[in-house]
Amino acid sequence: MKFNKSFRLLCASDYDQVFQQAIKINHPLASIYARPNNNAHARLGLLVSKKAMKKAVARNRIKRIVRESFRANVSKLKAYDIIFIARSKIEAVDNKQVFITLSDLWTELT
Repeated sequence: MKFNKSFRLLCASDYDQVFQQAIKINHPLASIYARPNNNAHARLGLLVSKKAMKKAVARNRIKRIVRESFRANVSKLKAYDIIFIARSKIEAVDNKQVFITLSDLWTELT
């Protein structure tokens, strides 16, 4: 499955709606904010800031991993608008551990 526009939060108003009435799940490496939507599937928005990770390589690596994990688990997720927020500690963790963390977060969300 591709990560096309129908699976993404595209505009600032989408993000604002999630933040206004969010279910929050915190983890030392990341946070997830989620809100039920009217679509038939989940949508994902990513916030990986320069403040959390200085180098673009690190930010892009985390975004790739999160998108891949989301694609693998989207069929299991309820119809939520989800915002993933990376914390600075995630930069030091290897890819396998990030996938495990994301799997735990997706499971907690369902």
